[in-house]
Amino acid sequence: MLNKTKYLGLAVAASSALFFSGCAPAQPGYYNNGYYDSRYYNPAPYSSVRISLSSYAYPYYYGVPYYYLSGIYYYGGYYKNGYYYYGNRKFRRGHYYHKNYRYYNGRRYRAVEGNYGYYRSRATYQKSSHYRNRDRNRNYNREYTNTRVNQNGERVRTNTRVNQNGERVRTKSRVNQNGERVRTKTRVNQDGERVRTKTRVNQDGERVRTKTRVNQNGEKVRTKTRVKKNDRNNEEYEDRERR
Repeated sequence: MLNKTKYLGLAVAASSALFFSGCAPAQPGYYNNGYYDSRYYNPAPYSSVRISLSSYAYPYYYGVPYYYLSGIYYYGGYYKNGYYYYGNRKFRRGHYYHKNYRYYNGRRYRAVEGNYGYYRSRATYQKSSHYRNRDRNRNYNREYTNTRVNQNGERVRTNTRVNQNGERVRTKSRVNQNGERVRTKTRVNQDGERVRTKTRVNQDGERVRTKTRVNQNGEKVRTKTRVKKNDRNNEEYEDRERR
């Protein structure tokens, strides 16, 4: 009896160690009537997820769990008891997708391409009628401009545009007190690639253009071009670094 108690105590201690180390054993499948998969949720659905909380008007990630409600794709939350928990919000009437299955109203269905916001890949999505006609259903071409004058007397004009492809373009222009014009254009496309172009034109007519691109692999490429007004000589060099 003493030996059995000893082994039982060791087993409980080992399980506790695994739990507090973030490696609590769990079988992929239904976790308390909600879906739990250790590849995306670690160690349980109450902790932070590997994909940050984000929402888009188009499918942004593929092959990961997501929630679709009223034309919006939600990522980074978890599904439990028929509810989708997204930060401090809770949704019920949408569709939850995982591993080619759709969960809705307490039931599981085989996901059908093109129905209820489900697409396996970007290629199939771009061939769909939803992609072709989404500008008719919603105003995806959003554009707004903000102009302000700061304390230094600089006039700053910011234009933000989101086009049909989901690409976000932000252009910031300012003219400082020395007459120097600075224009910064930042573009973020659907692939997550971020391109930032900064153009500076001083009073002497010298034009300096710096282009920085950060791709999905975390590689940062910076190209700087300098154009002088007098001799029009171009100086260009490229700097490559990996984050």
